[in-house]
Amino acid sequence: MSLQGLASQVDDLDDRWDRIRVAVSALQVSHRRLARHPLRHLPSIAEARERYPHGTEARYVLGRCQCFPCRVAHSRRHAERMEGRHPIWRVHAGGTTREGGHRYRVRHVETREEALCTADREEAHTLARKLNARDVEGSPYQLIPTGDVVKHIGWLQRNGIGPKTISAVSGVSYSVLQRMLGYPSGGPAITRTRRATAERILAVGFSDAVGAQKVPADPTWELIGCLLRAGWRKYQVAVAVTPSSGARIRKGSRPGLQIRKDLVRASTARAVERVHAEAWHEDARVREVCTHLHVPDDREAEYLRRRRTRQRVA
Repeated sequence: MSLQGLASQVDDLDDRWDRIRVAVSALQVSHRRLARHPLRHLPSIAEARERYPHGTEARYVLGRCQCFPCRVAHSRRHAERMEGRHPIWRVHAGGTTREGGHRYRVRHVETREEALCTADREEAHTLARKLNARDVEGSPYQLIPTGDVVKHIGWLQRNGIGPKTISAVSGVSYSVLQRMLGYPSGGPAITRTRRATAERILAVGFSDAVGAQKVPADPTWELIGCLLRAGWRKYQVAVAVTPSSGARIRKGSRPGLQIRKDLVRASTARAVERVHAEAWHEDARVREVCTHLHVPDDREAEYLRRRRTRQRVA
């Protein structure tokens, strides 16, 4: 064999060895991930059939049992989910007894309150069913239809508040809103949602619009009217709302108050609210003629405190 042929065989062996090392490394990573997986302690089919009796969903799902009682238990559980009776009390198997059996704990999903710790599995599930029948109605975890939520989102969209703004205000992800509206790009449609999620979306209103969305201008003009009755001029309000327009005064002209009577941008409405709040706290004339009792929140109070500090330093 020539030296050239021997060198080519060595190169082939090096390539094979590199592929083997990559495969072994991938298997090691998969093994480490599997060791940390939360479902790594699930029993095998034989173990599940020995552990769970007939007539339970665990025997149907984990034990792959297709007998009539197990199918009835699975159908009952599926019907409860579809009706919105999402369990808030659950049975957790953790720890062992002195005899080697399992301990079953009945705990609340949200508060982690423990109602029972026993070695009798049937007793734990019986108590969990009783507690769920008592507490699941009106719970934040109760599944309810999304019909009212979709109508509210549509009403907000017709008034210029889009799903991205709704997502930013409510904390519900944009993809979930897309799926509620039935858009195919968001994934499978969502027809039921938790009560807590629905309440966060339904709490979004006109006052949460912050961008270029159009909102009714009546509240904005009401605040401007308070400032005008207190002795402010329109150009002063315009400069306070848009500080960049103050350059016109230095050039000898006065900026106008260009706000429509019917609709106004949400950003402009928020700017007028901010100016009115500052004037209410700093100008006694505004407090005399204004009927609004302005109580600032924590963020606004901090802003006013810093503004007064800068004025004192200047």
